[in-house]
Amino acid sequence: MIDSQTAQRVLDEALRRGGDLAELYLEDRTSLSLNLDDSRLEEAVQGNDRGAGIRVFYGPTAAYAYTDDLELESLLSTAKAAASAAKSSNESRVLDFTRSQSPLDFPVANLFDTMPVSEKAHLLHRLDQLARGYDSRVSQVQAGYSEYQRRVWVFNSAGL
Repeated sequence: MIDSQTAQRVLDEALRRGGDLAELYLEDRTSLSLNLDDSRLEEAVQGNDRGAGIRVFYGPTAAYAYTDDLELESLLSTAKAAASAAKSSNESRVLDFTRSQSPLDFPVANLFDTMPVSEKAHLLHRLDQLARGYDSRVSQVQAGYSEYQRRVWVFNSAGL
């Protein structure tokens, strides 16, 4: 999403007024929701959200600012806003961002991002047919499909 040099510039800006520690949190989320009611696809909503939060700790307090614009100037401006209550300082640090992998690993047999939306909608129609075919007394079927993917990057002034 952003490179280590950009992250360091943003964190340097966040600490420029004397903060003790700064964090840069970036998130990219995609979602899809399909709803079938009475054999008709009634709703199909797809979205993408991305943004960055910057938190600066100084003493026992912390300041936070957020932006959905990931261009360097916006990130620097957000870092300044988060650091606005910190003391003045021009200290700069060289950081070695050590990459840390999450120990969580949940393998998925059929990755949802490789399946076309039309195939996902077909699954709902198939569920509708199966439910109606189960018993002639089934008169209404509602089915939904939702997916959500979230990718997160965290950089901090401790070098992680």
